[in-house]
Amino acid sequence: MPPNQREIQRKLMKKYNISFDGPIDRIGDPHWPSDWNTRFEHIKGLGKYEYSQYRESITADGLRFPWRSQVHRRAKRIAEKATQCIEGRKNESGWRLSLESEIMARFSVEIACVDCRGRLWRSEQEVIVNEQAGDDRGEYNSLKARQRRRQPCNCNTNNPPQDISEQGISPLFDDRAEEAIRYSGELRSELPKREDRPDRVYGLRVTERLSRLLQLVEDTKEGIKVSPFKSDGDPLVFPFLVIEAKSEKGSDSVSDTQVQTAFAIRELLSIQLQLTQAAEQDMDRDGGPLVWFLSYKGEQWRVSAAYVHDQNGKVYYRVVRLWTGSIDSQDCALQLLLILDYIVDWARDIYREGIVKNLRKISSSDTRSLARDDDIFSLAGNLRGRTPGIADPNTYERSHYIGDPMHAFDCQEAAFRDARFIQSRFLGLIITEDNVEEFLQTGSSDEETRTLTASLLKACQYGCRVKGYMLDDLELQWTGTDRTMSGDVRPDETFIVVITTVFCVRTNWDQVRELNYLAVSESLISDLGEIGRIPSPSTQVLGRILTVESLDVFGDLLRRTARDNLTACVSELCFSTESVSTDRSNSSKIWKILPTSEDSNNVNR
Repeated sequence: MPPNQREIQRKLMKKYNISFDGPIDRIGDPHWPSDWNTRFEHIKGLGKYEYSQYRESITADGLRFPWRSQVHRRAKRIAEKATQCIEGRKNESGWRLSLESEIMARFSVEIACVDCRGRLWRSEQEVIVNEQAGDDRGEYNSLKARQRRRQPCNCNTNNPPQDISEQGISPLFDDRAEEAIRYSGELRSELPKREDRPDRVYGLRVTERLSRLLQLVEDTKEGIKVSPFKSDGDPLVFPFLVIEAKSEKGSDSVSDTQVQTAFAIRELLSIQLQLTQAAEQDMDRDGGPLVWFLSYKGEQWRVSAAYVHDQNGKVYYRVVRLWTGSIDSQDCALQLLLILDYIVDWARDIYREGIVKNLRKISSSDTRSLARDDDIFSLAGNLRGRTPGIADPNTYERSHYIGDPMHAFDCQEAAFRDARFIQSRFLGLIITEDNVEEFLQTGSSDEETRTLTASLLKACQYGCRVKGYMLDDLELQWTGTDRTMSGDVRPDETFIVVITTVFCVRTNWDQVRELNYLAVSESLISDLGEIGRIPSPSTQVLGRILTVESLDVFGDLLRRTARDNLTACVSELCFSTESVSTDRSNSSKIWKILPTSEDSNNVNR
């Protein structure tokens, strides 16, 4: 950027209240939300790690933290590459090609093993939820509880992945390199350059669920801007990290880099701020907009955080520097990797969840239907033609089932099977206020809809009450899929759920265990009763239903011995909630060990 353009941009930074406040330890009266003190302290702590001490922890805690050896190798490799760039007097492109993909790798790789769903890595310091904001998923599915339950991948304990690229591709984040940021017409007319092109910007990838929420928000006519880029291909939305690089032999100063990126940072903060305001969220309570800024000139890297400060109705955009280091040093290379692990952890567990929460709040007044995800059976399409029993194994079997190797010896006269191998299948239908209209539209006529609704309520008589988070946990235990952040089910919402578990042997002699459930939001019972022409549905449907506090017993079915599984399959064992409502004195053993709420004693029978 020519000097005269930089001066114009500096003046515009003052006009638009953009400031770079320097290192965090120099700020005596901080303006950022108080909740961020903990996050910034975490980053300061990670910025003090030493390579030699970290190396010693690899042997001591190798089983608990198997990823540390990988981080150790990456830090060493980055320091060596940085030294090569210095000695080779590389230009900006050379530095970027040598280092960025390695340093930013966490944003592009999967976090969980596709087989055992164990963690392939965890942040050395995991993020925590603001105590004031709280966690609305309930105690069992809170972030803290989920962090406690996380276990490392144990599929290859003797031969863990040596290269981070072997971990698969993350479906959550995406990036744009040197793409133009679109500014408003007024700002564009004042800037010396009509557009800025940051070296790299990271944001959220639009998954199917996020796409549905964005469509619902668009239907509300709120006019929320979700991306600073021109629409072209799969969009990147709600960006939260900017990178700007310079060659170590270039003439640009640190302040020049700040000036060059200032309005791009402001634009990303404004996108988040607009969403926060539309959702009527308290910035002090939820932390408000946050953009991470990574800048480097050669081996000198800086990590900064940008935030919004509201003073007397005037919005200020401020940037504070949290860490600086020379990554040709193994200590600093390690520190940078650990800090980025923390930012990725924040982006997954705090930022993305907050975006989804705000979008749901905005769209809540117009949630005619959350269009289904094709890969989520609990929200899948037309219900007609479905029959109970064992589903198509090619469609619904557990994705990481490993086939019995004895299949190789099958012949026309005989088949051999190893009793240790059993397929697990999980099918669920959840009906909420968000998708009940879609469910009702599966009827081709009013009469068919009434019949369908009456049948649904009749089935509910043989269910039990559970909270939404229990359905998420049930799916997690059976499939390894964690939907606690999906927003499909509110954790504290009460559902009437009917569950059936079946064990059987297929015609090809494979053992199968299958869990099916139907869950209906209790808040819908009265309205569904009117549609199905059932008088007093609350009394007829809900009168004898127990409130259950845990469904962990169904997880226990996955941990039975090979002998137990074989016996259950040969005898075609079936467990059903029907035994709870129809025969209290002779209910099956599995239901006797379901913990029920004390409130169940007060339910009308």
